[in-house]
Amino acid sequence: QGMSFLNIGSGTGYFSSLVAELIGDGGINDGIDIWPETLEHARDRCRRLGRHNIEFTLGNVYQLDVNVGMRYDRIYIGACASERAQYLCELLEIGGILVAPFQAGHSQQLRKVSRLSEKEFKIEDLNSVHFATLVEPAPTAPLPEAASPAVAVGAPTPDVAGLSRRTPVVGLPGVPFTFVLRQQPWSLERSWSYPLNFRHVAAAVMKGRTGDLDVVCLPPDVWAKQILPWCPRWWFEPPPASPPPSAPARALSVLVNAGEVV
Repeated sequence: QGMSFLNIGSGTGYFSSLVAELIGDGGINDGIDIWPETLEHARDRCRRLGRHNIEFTLGNVYQLDVNVGMRYDRIYIGACASERAQYLCELLEIGGILVAPFQAGHSQQLRKVSRLSEKEFKIEDLNSVHFATLVEPAPTAPLPEAASPAVAVGAPTPDVAGLSRRTPVVGLPGVPFTFVLRQQPWSLERSWSYPLNFRHVAAAVMKGRTGDLDVVCLPPDVWAKQILPWCPRWWFEPPPASPPPSAPARALSVLVNAGEVV
């Protein structure tokens, strides 16, 4: 009762409905699927059954940002995940369990992954299976010269803005993260995953009062608990630069300036 569950490749919503019986109305029950028609069917059937606590999201799990979304107590993947998709285990809460088929060479293995701590996972191969594979999006981002494999979150390191951060999880090569499930608000512990400008501002305001006693400063605790968590990630990003003027506009500007000189 009250657990959180993520169903990747939720399909018609049948399995999500069964899990709803176990976790109750107080649990979190999310499903992801890439097919709009199937997703709408699942929503309709769950509404008819009175399952109003199940949320279905259209999207590809390989584009789900595992750095800033919530973690789940239980995860099921209904299609075979790539060998490079081990990073999906980062979606687990500590103490959580993921059950999914993973590609293992030329075969597929149904695995049970238990998260024991931030860095420690226990992996058990349950059986050889044969599932349809998760659809991998075509790479859209330029690949670095030496593309690094998908990696797990690293240990906290000093941040350039004075706040601790961790190395963000890397997904499939060339496939950027495009959406988040139940994004958690900013906190000191999660500041590492926010844009650089956001971290700079957070570090500045968290320093508290300056040496000038005439300057009014809010206590760091107010910034940390009442203000920064409500700021969007893009809040401190600079506005996009205006495009350069076209050739006729530049010529007109030169003529105007010349007329002023004359």
